[in-house]
Amino acid sequence: MVLTPTGLRFQGRLLPCAVGRGGVVADKREGDGATPAGVHRVVGLLYRPDRLPRPAPWARPILPGDLWCDDS
Repeated sequence: MVLTPTGLRFQGRLLPCAVGRGGVVADKREGDGATPAGVHRVVGLLYRPDRLPRPAPWARPILPGDLWCDDS
């Protein structure tokens, strides 16, 4: 597994992903700009129905009233 500027390269595939400006760290702290290292379970998935079909039966389309924060 190799992290590149454009994503994660694994078993011959490039998986697009975003990594925080602080890199990947085991000791994540609020506001450090880092991405936590570890194995994490996906607990939700939002998608844009105007851009792609539903990626999973349990995925939820993004609605006009949805809000989120990415610590930027």
